[in-house]
Amino acid sequence: MSTYIQTVPLLTPCGALRLSGSSGEALGAQWRVGRDDQIEFFPRGSCAFAVAARSVAKDPDRPVCFFPSYFCDSSLKLLRQAGARIVFYRVARDLTPNWDDVRQRAKTKHPDLFVLVHTFGHAQDPTEVQVFAKEEGCVVLEDAAHVLKPDGPLGRGGTVVLFSPHKLLALPPISLLTIPHSLAERVWSPYKAAWRTQDWKWFAKRLIQKGIVTFGGLGIKVKPRSGEFNGDTDNDISVIDYPRKISKLGRRLLLAEQQDLGEIARLRRENFAKLACALAEISETEIPQPFETWPEGAAPYAFPFFVGQHRASAVYTALWRLGIPAQTWPDLPPEVSAQPEEYSEALYWRRNLLLLPIHQSLTSRQINMMIYSLKDILARS
Repeated sequence: MSTYIQTVPLLTPCGALRLSGSSGEALGAQWRVGRDDQIEFFPRGSCAFAVAARSVAKDPDRPVCFFPSYFCDSSLKLLRQAGARIVFYRVARDLTPNWDDVRQRAKTKHPDLFVLVHTFGHAQDPTEVQVFAKEEGCVVLEDAAHVLKPDGPLGRGGTVVLFSPHKLLALPPISLLTIPHSLAERVWSPYKAAWRTQDWKWFAKRLIQKGIVTFGGLGIKVKPRSGEFNGDTDNDISVIDYPRKISKLGRRLLLAEQQDLGEIARLRRENFAKLACALAEISETEIPQPFETWPEGAAPYAFPFFVGQHRASAVYTALWRLGIPAQTWPDLPPEVSAQPEEYSEALYWRRNLLLLPIHQSLTSRQINMMIYSLKDILARS
C-alpha cells in the first residue's frame, strides 16, 4: 500500500458538513481589501486580466499591459485574444521589477495596466509601483492569485487586486477582483461565474481523492501531466460556457472555506517550515530569496527550491516516479524565451526551480515521504 500525495487541498469533513448550513458573512468578504471595495467574480484569473485591461485602456481593443518576464504564458491566452499589446519587463533575481527597465520600456509603450505579482503568496513592496503609476497615469493590478487572504501591503494605494481562492482552498475554479471605489465604474465583470456542471464534477473528483488518501493510496501510482519537464497550466477556458450566476455548490463551498483562513495559513506555514528545516541539511538545495522567511499571518502557496544547474529536470522526473507530485516553473512567454540574454533571470528560474506541495491537507507521513524521497534522489544523482 503506497502513500498517495495530492497536489491540492481536499475537502475536510467539517467543510463538507457546512455545505448544508449557511453563513451570515458575505460571499468573498474575506478578500475585500478596502472597506468600500467592490468584489467581482471570474472563472479564472486570466479572464480577470482580460476584462480589467479592456476596462481601463484608452483603446479597449488594444490595451497595453506590462507583465513581469517570468509570467505564465498560458494565463495570457485570453489577454492576447482580446488584442492586448503585452510588454514584458525584466526582473531582479528576487523577482522584483527592474525599474530602470520598466521606465525605459514605458517611453515607447505607455501602459494602461501594470501587473505586480506576489509570487507564491509572498507580498512585494508596492511603494515603487505606486510612484510609477502616478508618473504614467496607469492602473495597477496586483496579482495575488497565490495569496490566501489580504494582509500587509496588499492593495495599498487604491490598486485592483486579483485573488484566486481555488489555488489554495478546496474549491472549484473561482477568482475575484477586489476593486477600490475610485475604479468601481471602470472595472467590471460581464458574468458572475463560469461553473455549474463543472462544479459537481470537481466535487466528485475531490471526494474520490479524499477516499484514496484515507485508505493510504490503494497502490495508486502518480505520474506527471506530461512526459516532459513542464509547468502547470490552466485548462482551456475559452471553451467554457459561462452561465450567469454562481452555482449553489460553488457559493456554499466558498462560504465554508473562507471561515477557516487563519487556521489554513497556520498549517501552510507549519508544513513549509518542516520542509525548510529538512532541506537545510542538503547542500545541493537552496530556498530562493525572498521565500526563506514569511511574515506572521502569511500563507505560502508552495515550497520553492533550486536544485542547481541542469539538475531540475532529472530531479523532477525522479520525484514523480516515487509518487511525489513536484511542479516546475510554468512555461514562459515565447517573447521571453526567444531572448535568453535579455531575460536571463526569468530563464534562470524556469530552468532551476522546483515546487513541492505544502497545503493544509497534507499529513506528517506525506511530508516525511517527500523529505526522504528528495534526500535519496539527490544523494544518488
